[in-house]
This record gives sequence, structure tokens and C-alpha cells, in this order.
Amino acid sequence: LEQALSHVRARTRASADTMAELTAAARELGRTTQFTSTEAAQGMELIARNGFKAKDAIVAITREALNLASVDGLEGGIAKSSDILTKLMRQYNLNFDEASRIADTMAISADNAATSVGELFRNMEISGAQARALGMDLKTAAAWQAEISDLRGERRAGTSLRAMLGAMSAPTEKAKEAMRQLKTESGEAFSFLDKDGNFKDLLTIIKEF
Repeated sequence: LEQALSHVRARTRASADTMAELTAAARELGRTTQFTSTEAAQGMELIARNGFKAKDAIVAITREALNLASVDGLEGGIAKSSDILTKLMRQYNLNFDEASRIADTMAISADNAATSVGELFRNMEISGAQARALGMDLKTAAAWQAEISDLRGERRAGTSLRAMLGAMSAPTEKAKEAMRQLKTESGEAFSFLDKDGNFKDLLTIIKEF
């Protein structure tokens, strides 16, 4: 534990008082999760390495990284879950206090698609830039990616969604005309957005036809 905490200190340049709080947090996480205090401290070092230096951010993200790592035996363990959380925070411009929501979103979306959190994230890394370019939030992007995983299979899900979103963001004139002529089953003009301007769930779009 002391060695792991020394790495945290080196990464964060934390004061003695802050390190005392981080040490207490690591011990608490060791008592309240399936991981040891040493593993919790190692998680803290990984979070700090990924650019989150403030004590509150380190503790909050580490707690959720440990929880996410315990989901269906996430391959890569704490290192992978830390990477997933911090990269999604940056990609979707989210704060550390939303770490719990991010972890829940990934776990639920993966479970709904009968895929793993790691595989879902791998595909989201492929399609993520297009999703953000279209203004998708994390929950919508994860849901769409999970549904594509069910429809296309895990191996091609990321590239399939990236291609779909790319076509949506820069449609050809022929595609624009086809979109204008599309009608839903109820006869209304088709749109990828709901009445509030948010992206519809992909299954909702499919069911409209």
C-alpha cells in the first residue's frame, strides 16, 4: 500500500494533508469493495496518470473505476476501467462527479446488448468522433452502439456505426432527397430527432418503419 501511495504522491505532488486523505480513502475502498486498499491506491495512481490530479476527482473516479472493473470480470481490470472512465469524460466533456453515471451507462448498455463493457468501449472509440460531431450525448451514443452490436455483431459494430453517422453528418444530395421523402409508419415526416431535438433511440427509429 505504501509503495502504491508513493506513486500517487509522485503523480499528484499532493501535500501531506492531502495524502493523508487519499490514504484514508484507499483504506475505505479496500473495506467497501471487492478490491484491496493497495489495488485502490493503484487505481488512484492510474487516474492521476490520466490527468486528474485533484483529490476529490481521484477518489470519485477511482471508486467508480473499481465498481466498473467488477462488472462481468472486465478484462484489463482497474487499468481498463480507469481508462474507459477518463477517456469518456474527456470525449463527452463530463465532470468527475458524473463518473457514477458514466459507469452505470456503460454497464447497462453492455448488458442490454449482451456484450462486454470492454467491447462496447472499443467500438465507441471507433465511432465516438462521429457521435460527438452530431451532438450525441454519452447515453445516446452508448445505446446506439449497443444496438448496432446486436444487429451487426461485435467485431464490426464500431465501423458500422461510424459509417452510418458519417452518412448522417454529410449526406449526399441523393440521400437528402430520399430523407425528405421518407415517412414513418404513421405517415409523419421522418426525423432522427424527437420533438425536443434529441436523438431518438435507434430501436425507436427502426420501429417507425
